Amino acid sequence: MPPQPGRQTCASRSVLLTIRSDRHRYEPGEQVTFVVGAVSTKNRPCRLDLGSRFTSVVVASSGTPLWDSSSCLRGSGIWVVTLRRGTPATLRITWDQRTSMSGCLGQGTAVKPGTYTAAAFNGQIHSQATTFVLSGRGAARP
Repeated sequence: MPPQPGRQTCASRSVLLTIRSDRHRYEPGEQVTFVVGAVSTKNRPCRLDLGSRFTSVVVASSGTPLWDSSSCLRGSGIWVVTLRRGTPATLRITWDQRTSMSGCLGQGTAVKPGTYTAAAFNGQIHSQATTFVLSGRGAARP
């Protein structure tokens, strides 16, 4: 997409990236849904590509990456948004609880029940990690 007059690309130091999981606990086979948010910290609006070619979510266990949403891209992977101070743009990314062999849905191996972390990345910008739990069949609930 060509630049529009008066619209500057966001500098990495002027964007805050966040991630959250729709829920804290997921049952086996459920899609885990992450919401990635991006907001400008500057007064002037700027443009950021939040598309899957530039924004990814990485799921890890004890610091070891298991899945990366950028492993299997479909479509153009481009979604340019205008960020304004205090008004986040959001992107939803789902995970099928499998590793990223090729990254495509259903082609990795199922991960075991446990506690996992996820973080969002866009170039040099990254979010703080969020934690969530994958339950096992018959697992006790708190």
